[in-house]
Amino acid sequence: MALIDIEAEYAALLQFIHLSPFALARIDEDGHIDLLNARGASLLMQSIDTIELDNLFDLLDPVAPELRAMVRDFDAERGLICEGHRIVFERDVGDLQVLALTMRKLGPGHIIVALSDISKVDAAHRARQLLLDHISEGLLTVRRDGRLMAECSVALVQWLGSPKEQMFFWDYIAPTDAGFAASLRSLWWMFTEGALPYEVALHEFPQRLHARGIPLGFSYRPVLQRGKLSHLLVVVRDLSAELEKERLDAEKKDLLDAVSMLTRDRARYRKFLLEANAMVAAITERAAGDPLRVARSLHTLRGNALFMGLSLFAQRCREIEERCATPEQALAEEDRQSLKAQWDALYGRLEPLVGEVAPGISLDAQEYQSLLQRLREGASNEEIIERLEARAIPSLKGHLLRFAAHARQLALALDKPNLRVRVDAAESLREPGDRLDVFWTYFVHALRNAVDHGVESEAERVAAGKRAEAELTLRAYRNDDFLSIELEDDGRGVDWSAIRDKARARGMAAESDADLMEALFRDGISSRDEISLTSGKGLGLGALRDAVVALGAELTVESVARRGTLLRVRFPWTTLSGA
Repeated sequence: MALIDIEAEYAALLQFIHLSPFALARIDEDGHIDLLNARGASLLMQSIDTIELDNLFDLLDPVAPELRAMVRDFDAERGLICEGHRIVFERDVGDLQVLALTMRKLGPGHIIVALSDISKVDAAHRARQLLLDHISEGLLTVRRDGRLMAECSVALVQWLGSPKEQMFFWDYIAPTDAGFAASLRSLWWMFTEGALPYEVALHEFPQRLHARGIPLGFSYRPVLQRGKLSHLLVVVRDLSAELEKERLDAEKKDLLDAVSMLTRDRARYRKFLLEANAMVAAITERAAGDPLRVARSLHTLRGNALFMGLSLFAQRCREIEERCATPEQALAEEDRQSLKAQWDALYGRLEPLVGEVAPGISLDAQEYQSLLQRLREGASNEEIIERLEARAIPSLKGHLLRFAAHARQLALALDKPNLRVRVDAAESLREPGDRLDVFWTYFVHALRNAVDHGVESEAERVAAGKRAEAELTLRAYRNDDFLSIELEDDGRGVDWSAIRDKARARGMAAESDADLMEALFRDGISSRDEISLTSGKGLGLGALRDAVVALGAELTVESVARRGTLLRVRFPWTTLSGA
């Protein structure tokens, strides 16, 4: 057939060529060509070794037999049949010619076909894909409207599955992590609309998720054209090796901290190990009993582990706590097993370092020189014996000094370097027996609450018209027949309003001061909504009060908004000494 009937179709051909820059043809439903422009003829003859250009489907059947079905199955009178359909001709090994074909039906017997040679673009795409297939990172490109481009790396497909072109970025992520996806979707407008600088907006994007047991880290790089956002490049990395190194470094630091502490007080560290070992056994046994008691033990274990320099183990306790919606919820069996396994490994390392602790006393250089001086001055045997016997009994000041050091560490970790910690206790004030051991186990809860909840940041204090330096005082004294131990801060005070709201939400009385004081010590009530490594679960003060009551003592709290809090425990001396 003639390519174009000049006399009959001249006007139509001019309009045909004018409408599009592509190689164009007009066919009927059977593929017969009745119009074909020069570009179309040239492109088809270049791709197919023939000069017979009568039927498009016959020409393309060897490489695209699906075209007939596309037209046959299209039952609308008008509309787009296909767009950018890829047709590949292999001219030589590795030498491909690639055409993109679009068909639109204009009416019965009239289908416009547009062809374009995308060989160079396709070759570039295949080269990029080859590169993407051989890199270890996950790469993905997102359009400004949040839809994905087709190209991505093999690593990404292995982790998150194959993305579909034109699907939204957050829809691609949602099957793996719905929370991550929801965060992306909510933040996308802030990024694309320029509400914030691109770098600032991207800093708010979620950074990590787990896919098929693999921790993945996300980083984002905006692609700009003429200063305006065009695309977003998403880079995904497997964080397994990095996190394992962080874990090993943290384990090494914990071990060094533990060795430092047990070197200073081997007997006390051994006592902690034995108490913690018993707690872990009680928490992780299958018939652990009352879930609330287990939750308290876990909370106390977390606090004492942190106090003794075992931050990694304390972090594991916190993670398990966070998975329990309420203190009354039983621990999952998987959590019990993982906690026991981590503790057993830790105990196996530390117990040989501590070893058996023989009874004895220690003297610092100042005390040693003082004793020598008294001996040279002719002190009586009774005086020397009395001083040595006193050294065999732990001083209350020594305990408070350890808690003071822990408070300073907590303050630094919480970005509160402005905290000054004082210890007020006579050196001669000694523990009357060992009944206070259980009290010290739970006293750490009060200390953590004071530093985390009570002490303000420097900026907050200055804004409130207070001096920048915060103060925390640990105090012990004997008054008549009572031993008093106090913890006082000059911070923000107890948030009684938050305590009242939490108490009412749990159906508790919250009208009088006595009601609020009772709520303060009730399990599951905290002025904080989030759980941190230091506090927030609402279990610590209740456990402390129970330990105090069991010793026949009294615990009181005095707090004034913006002025601070005083927690006081009064022990009957005779009860502690057994007299």
